[in-house]
Amino acid sequence: MKVALVYSFEESSWFSCTIIVKNLLASYERVFGKENITHINYSHNRHVASSDIEVLAKSDISKVIFIDHKPTPVNFLIKLAAAEKNISTEREFIIHVFGDFPLYLVEWRTVFEKLKGRSAKFICASQKQRNFIRKFFKQDEIQFVSPFPVQLDSFYHSDKARKSKREELGLSKEKVFIYTGRLSLQKRITELIELFGEALRTKRIESNSKLLIVGKTDELGVPYLDHNLICGEYFRSIDKAIIELGEFADNIICTGVINNKELVNYYNAADHYLSLSTYHDEDYGMSVAEALCCGLPATITNWAGYRSFQLEGHEQFCQLVPVELSEYLPKIDSDCFLNLLSKTKDLNIDRSEMSKVYTEHFSVASCADNLRSISEAKVEFFSESSEAMVSLTNEQFLRGNLIFKQQDSKKYNKRYFEVYDVYSE
Repeated sequence: MKVALVYSFEESSWFSCTIIVKNLLASYERVFGKENITHINYSHNRHVASSDIEVLAKSDISKVIFIDHKPTPVNFLIKLAAAEKNISTEREFIIHVFGDFPLYLVEWRTVFEKLKGRSAKFICASQKQRNFIRKFFKQDEIQFVSPFPVQLDSFYHSDKARKSKREELGLSKEKVFIYTGRLSLQKRITELIELFGEALRTKRIESNSKLLIVGKTDELGVPYLDHNLICGEYFRSIDKAIIELGEFADNIICTGVINNKELVNYYNAADHYLSLSTYHDEDYGMSVAEALCCGLPATITNWAGYRSFQLEGHEQFCQLVPVELSEYLPKIDSDCFLNLLSKTKDLNIDRSEMSKVYTEHFSVASCADNLRSISEAKVEFFSESSEAMVSLTNEQFLRGNLIFKQQDSKKYNKRYFEVYDVYSE
């Protein structure tokens, strides 16, 4: 079977997306074999060479698979439809959906129009994301779930790496908590620092416990509410939160950006992963997946794709903090988070065994098995958008990404609660 993998040959400005594309490539090579794959460049500014379109239109390629965020394949499909003389409904389109899906509903509605009467499948990285995007379709059976894969030669459990990195960092018996990723308002880094400080003050965790914060700040704010940050604003809020810890300020260590190859050593050196993220489209969480594959226990929110990381029968490896929707940022159960932190003192986890459990679920090989099954599944031809999709796109055409904002205040409106309810379940 011949297939085409469509993605940008340039690296994305979103580093996690660059990693995801590389790992999906590796998974699909296992499914179809390198010799049966045609690679097509669809740049991040939505450009594809006419020569590639012409070759594809006349080829016997049976599946066209989009594995990147563009953020949508709209221009590719428009050009392909124009080039195809006799449209073959036998050719299947498989699209991996990324977290920016709701930001580009107008484009996705055009994608849906171009796929009418064609065989089409949409793959989400988590069950909650599937529950979310199915609101925009009239068909449920064409959405599937397959996690973004983790490269096991990059993320693995190692006692040797743990010992070496802890010595390098000057750590001995301290309990080390870690967060990695973007330092952003919706990732709630300042709240993480404040609650960690509260856990230290109330002796829920040992007084010498450390929190490593790995990553760089951004100014993303909350675009849905037209809440933008000025350059350096969030960095200053983090700095202020640390200073206000007083005697415990030195328990917080901000490393800045580190080389991706070094992350495995930090995960092994740490004792527990923490994240209070309620980013509006946290479809998955590559940092969490990578940490878990290193055998690093986690306490994270129950928000969106994070829910998928608590595996049935292995709940002790990944504890979840309840989240409720609110008119601004989703509300975190702070008391639950503090109680879960206190319980980390009694955790006795075989990290080697934990790593094995997670690699069986999130490895390139495991994801290849999922993708093979999805590829072989039979589905009805794509029909059309849901009424919710039509309504939201009509409004997004006029209001852009403020469709979830109340007209007269910086609060979420009724539509937001209707669409995002599944992310807080």
